[in-house]
Amino acid sequence: IEVMRNLNNYRSIKDVKIGILASIIFNIQEQTNKLKEISRPYIREAVISGASLAGEELGIDFNLIEPRVVRAIEKRINFFSGKINESTVELLQDELKEAMEAGENIESISKRVDKVFDYSEHYRSVRIARTEVIGAANEGQLEIYKDAGVENKQWITARDERVRESHQIDGQTVG
Repeated sequence: IEVMRNLNNYRSIKDVKIGILASIIFNIQEQTNKLKEISRPYIREAVISGASLAGEELGIDFNLIEPRVVRAIEKRINFFSGKINESTVELLQDELKEAMEAGENIESISKRVDKVFDYSEHYRSVRIARTEVIGAANEGQLEIYKDAGVENKQWITARDERVRESHQIDGQTVG
C-alpha cells in the first residue's frame, strides 16, 4: 500500500532515473528496519530452539550462554533483512526499467509493482521464512557447539528425491 501510494504521487516518471524512483517508492532502510522488528521474535525463537537442542544434546545449561545467542540473533536478522530488501529493490528496478522503456503510464507501472509484491507475498515470503527459520535454528545450534568446543559436524540430508544432486553429502563429516 505504501509503495503504491508513493508511486501514485507521480503523474509521469519519464525524467526520473530508475534507481532513484525505486528508492523513492520503496525506502530500503525504512523497510529493512520494519523487517527486522517484525522478524526479531521469530528469529529469536528459532535461534533459541536450535541452541536449546544443541545444549540438551551436549548437556550444557543453555542460560549460561545467552549473550552469545543474542549476538547470533542480531547477526542473523541483520544479514537477511538487508539481503531481502536489496532483492526487492532489484525486482522493482527491473520492472520499472521495462515499463519506462515501453513508455508505460503510471497505471501500467502500478500493475508491475503489484506483480512484484504479489510474487513476494505469495511465493517469495514462504521460501524466505522457511530458509531463515531453519538457518536461525542451525545458527543457534552452531553457536552452542562452537562454545562447547565441538570441532566437526556430520551432514544429514532429507534422504529423499528432493535433495539436489549438488547436496548429496549425506554422512560426510566436516569442520
